[in-house]
Amino acid sequence: MAHSRLSDIFAEEAAAAVAAAAATAAAANKHLPGPLRAPSITPSLTYSESGDDRDEYDDPHQSSSEDETSIATPRRRRASTRLIAQNAADIQRITGESSTQLINRCCGGGCCLKTGAKAEGVEYETVLLPDNDAFRSLQLKIGDIPTSLTSVADIPEQTAYILPLSAQSTPTPVAASSETSVETPLPAATGLAPEQEKLESPATETQAKPTATIDHPRLVPTDSAISVGEDKGELRKDKATELVPEAEQQPVEVLDGMQKLAIEPEVEEMLDLDTTIQPPFFVQPHPPYHVYPARIHNARELTRPGAEKRTYHFDLDVTDYPVESDTEFRVGGAIGVSAPNDTKLVDELLDLLMVPRFLRDKPALLRTTKGRWPTVWGDDKARELVTTRRDLLTWCSDVQSYPPTKGLLRLLAEYASDENEKKVLLFLCSAEGQGVFCDFRTGPHVSLQQMLYAFPSAKPPLDKLLSILQPQMPRFYSLSNDPHESLAKDGDRTRRVIEIAVTVHESSDWLAGTRTGIGSGFFERQAMKFLEARQRGEEPDLYIPMFKGLMANPLAKQFVPDGPMLLIGAGVGIAPFRGFVQRRLKTANCANKVWVLQGVRDSLVDELYSGEWGVHEDEVKRVVESRRGTGRYVQEEVRQQADLVWHVINSVDGRVFVCGSTRGMGEGVHEALIDVAMEKGNLGREEAGKFWELKKEAGQYTAETW
Repeated sequence: MAHSRLSDIFAEEAAAAVAAAAATAAAANKHLPGPLRAPSITPSLTYSESGDDRDEYDDPHQSSSEDETSIATPRRRRASTRLIAQNAADIQRITGESSTQLINRCCGGGCCLKTGAKAEGVEYETVLLPDNDAFRSLQLKIGDIPTSLTSVADIPEQTAYILPLSAQSTPTPVAASSETSVETPLPAATGLAPEQEKLESPATETQAKPTATIDHPRLVPTDSAISVGEDKGELRKDKATELVPEAEQQPVEVLDGMQKLAIEPEVEEMLDLDTTIQPPFFVQPHPPYHVYPARIHNARELTRPGAEKRTYHFDLDVTDYPVESDTEFRVGGAIGVSAPNDTKLVDELLDLLMVPRFLRDKPALLRTTKGRWPTVWGDDKARELVTTRRDLLTWCSDVQSYPPTKGLLRLLAEYASDENEKKVLLFLCSAEGQGVFCDFRTGPHVSLQQMLYAFPSAKPPLDKLLSILQPQMPRFYSLSNDPHESLAKDGDRTRRVIEIAVTVHESSDWLAGTRTGIGSGFFERQAMKFLEARQRGEEPDLYIPMFKGLMANPLAKQFVPDGPMLLIGAGVGIAPFRGFVQRRLKTANCANKVWVLQGVRDSLVDELYSGEWGVHEDEVKRVVESRRGTGRYVQEEVRQQADLVWHVINSVDGRVFVCGSTRGMGEGVHEALIDVAMEKGNLGREEAGKFWELKKEAGQYTAETW
């Protein structure tokens, strides 16, 4: 749990079912260039530098025919080309489509790399592609486009509506009248009356008319530049408002579950939250508790110049963290962090969407028809909340972690005023463009910002866009200390602190060259602000929005105060073991019972927490370097220490813990442990694998990998 990418890993169904379905679909597809290889059971949305993760087919017996086309030279692709997902939830998250649709259209076998020949009897046209760097960076292989497209994705359902508040309904410390109502009520569940559906949206005054009917045209104007009236920027009154009887208009509900706008003291306090340091009150990743802004007591960089990855250490002040009766900070536990999107990125997106500046921080009524968004883990239901457009885009929606879906492309097409851009987007949403779409989805990662730059005429309303974006999920970070013993002095007062380590995750970016992850990028920005303030002689006042998160995760649950313990980690995966060692070395009878195998690239630049493990560090820790000296990896050291491994795992209360990247070291260490069991236990490979499975069930073997 030491890295933010853990929040992207989900497993709900057996991979065998998906593999079987994929095989069925592949059998029906005559364009498959060979039999399917066994797919990976681990969904991945990241680049793989290894050639093993690419689907290459070199079947010498493959026949050719006139209707078959050659496979294009593949560009660098993510590992998800083998199997995009292993369950329906992953598929819905990645494509916005059901598992059946995904398997029928993209089996993961490489067939999407073919460039289909033109069909007879179909008319094609040459479309002028967007001429900008963002579009070129998408590397779309688009030639002539059919003039008639089939199976074009539907316009995604709108589930979120941003509505203006009347002057009387704007939240203030004074209790408002229960008679207050919004200017533009949400349509009834049964939909608009036919005569109302014919009303023309004000959007048509400044924007080309979409090819398809907008579901609720009278709700569109509040979220883009087209909502600005001609009289000094005032919001234009919605025509459809007049058709809704006053008796049917509902009072504004400020907080989910409240019946009127009257503000209770505790609700008023929630509305006064400083959303520059913590999310709005309705964001609850740890219900029923709210996110706590933990002040940064100290921050420092653990790695040195020349390290391949940057890692930072943080001391977070939790002295005043609210009491939770059933949860306490534990050794090996992980805190959750509600990281915001970068302020500059949010402003840029609002600019690209042409949301007027005077509306961005203005309180508005958010109405949702279903789902948990924007609460993270609230009930799945309709709700009404008062918030701002900036807060929704900053704290509630993920704008860079997920590849574009057909729903997003279809929405952009609907609001693209340039006909050529619209044709390209609709092509990507069609059956004819499925191969290009699949290649696009599994190529270099694409962000919302990049899409809006690539198709500059597409200006969808913000609330329609928020309806289809993935929610901003919390990131989890393992504690790197013993939270029961970590105290710090702040003047005359003793503060309780927890410690974490965060490695900055970077990926390629079309504009800046590289970009950081949402969580790790936020931590790095806070660390740099902290260090710069200290250099100026100032006392930093910076915060991390966090909650107790996972204090019952496997690392925390399986930690015991006694018995032999072997800790194996690489990179930032070593961080939680520092807390383990701190706790165990305080017990006299635990001497010679704790061992640490730490994998690093180069101990001179990226060995984490060197000299910070306790008085017996040299006796308990061995550092294995992969880029210096003999160049060994930690899994090789596991084989070298076979006697120690076998002794620990077969001792009373013996424990073996592994923490780190699955692809980087997790798989390799597990294979090394199997080799140890085969050698020392005289077991076959299958028996050795079963041995470690039984140890895992007994709580003696715990692997936390991502």
